[in-house]
Amino acid sequence: MPCAAAFDDGGRTSLARRISGGGREDMNGSLTLLYGGHAEGVFGASGLLEVLSENLRRELAEDVGLGMARGERRGARPIGTVWDANNGIKASRHLAVVYAVFVGEERGRNIRTRSDEEFSRRSKRRGGCASVGEIEKLLRDPRNRLDPRSEIFFRNWVVGQREAD
Repeated sequence: MPCAAAFDDGGRTSLARRISGGGREDMNGSLTLLYGGHAEGVFGASGLLEVLSENLRRELAEDVGLGMARGERRGARPIGTVWDANNGIKASRHLAVVYAVFVGEERGRNIRTRSDEEFSRRSKRRGGCASVGEIEKLLRDPRNRLDPRSEIFFRNWVVGQREAD
């Protein structure tokens, strides 16, 4: 399944809070760095890459209003995978293809979640970008935690990239 992290020009990552109640317990009220994560069949798709990119395009439009035309991958590039093997759901394992979407400085400040079924409307965290340090500071508060895929992504990619620089 495709998902994306949105980055501004300064390398800051978009951050949003998921709703509490309903759905997977490990995602209730958690913070997320990744948008998308749902896949459907794509009629007439020529292969897996098209299925992934079309699902990513649809999910980004639904979740945060990042519109791309069919077949367009403006600024979106695959950067790795996240395998959530310990999600507590019987007979279900999630392998996510993670894309980086570069939204620019102004769009990064103004990105906002749209899907009220998935994201909290009452939270201050509705999509604006945050630095690694700001995210680490938020996570020091025990009330804040990342959803499982975002946790894997943050520790292994976001923090890892900072340490590699």
